[in-house]
Amino acid sequence: MRILAAKGKTVFVSSQQMFTHGATIMEARADGYKVIVIPDRLLARLPKLRDLNGNPILDIGGFVQVWNASFVYDFVDASKLNKSERASWDILPELLRLAGEHARRVQEVRISKTMRLDEGAYETEGVWDAPNIVVKRSVLDSPRHFARVVLHEIAHASSGANHGSLGFMAAIDDLAGLAAVEATSSRARRGASSSSRGGA
Repeated sequence: MRILAAKGKTVFVSSQQMFTHGATIMEARADGYKVIVIPDRLLARLPKLRDLNGNPILDIGGFVQVWNASFVYDFVDASKLNKSERASWDILPELLRLAGEHARRVQEVRISKTMRLDEGAYETEGVWDAPNIVVKRSVLDSPRHFARVVLHEIAHASSGANHGSLGFMAAIDDLAGLAAVEATSSRARRGASSSSRGGA
């Protein structure tokens, strides 16, 4: 392994990771890395090993760190969106209004073609990169998908906390409650309006 790693850009993975981290492995190959499958028992030793040049030998986690360290956003201007993407993007003002105080720290929501890799070695769909939220362009495939990602990142902005923390979960729960109240109130208003027209 030390010889192979010294010959060029190389990432060592297990056979299971070939399936569970497929997206990251594609990123590695696209970035010019050679992906080599090794047994699990050898994979566990990698963090302690160096190649013949004294450089760290990369596993998936190491590649994610290297990739993110050199990452830059590829921003997309909203005026360049297609018709279906625009339909999703246009609900943004309503999402921010719905979030209320939770969105007070959000200065701007931006779109990028590329995103960082997360701790699970998947490309994220959105990120709270204070003071902005950045979403991947692919989430504009439907208003529901876009709303889910934006509200998720607003919860990070509001709580200042990571996934699984009590603060983050409390923010997510409150946003879900706000959305439910908004939906039921809108339905009640439509019902009242229909009744008044029917009685006229």
